[in-house]
Amino acid sequence: MIKQRTFLQFAGSTLVALGWSQLALERQSLRYASALALIGRAKHSMNNSHGLWAFICRMLCP
Repeated sequence: MIKQRTFLQFAGSTLVALGWSQLALERQSLRYASALALIGRAKHSMNNSHGLWAFICRMLCP
């Protein structure tokens, strides 16, 4: 069985070899989270009585 330290060293060296930094991974994960949240809000808005128009207005109006 692989030890945790060995796994983390391997994972870290792989990410470095691919040119990915921890900061880049964090930024990408935040973008994915924002996109998923936006999709969730859109689905919720489509299910209520106001629908898509209300969702668009909330996104464009402060």
